[in-house]
Amino acid sequence: MPTIIQISDCHLLADPEGDVRGIRTRETLRKVWRHLREHYPEADRIVISGDLTHDERVESYEAVREITRECASRILVIPGNHDD
Repeated sequence: MPTIIQISDCHLLADPEGDVRGIRTRETLRKVWRHLREHYPEADRIVISGDLTHDERVESYEAVREITRECASRILVIPGNHDD
């Protein structure tokens, strides 16, 4: 049976130290990604559903790409209302 992981509402900001409602979203995504690599290294598909960014800036999308790069071939992205 295939393993499918879904991550939702990353809300990354261009500012690496930025936070949304007191949560440093880039740091949180990095922690989630480390957990996935440790516990689900062979996941067949990783779905990242919106909102990927909170500020819709190019730098925010680049940060998502940088963090998730090693699994790019297994990722399916579904944009949300904060995504451009």
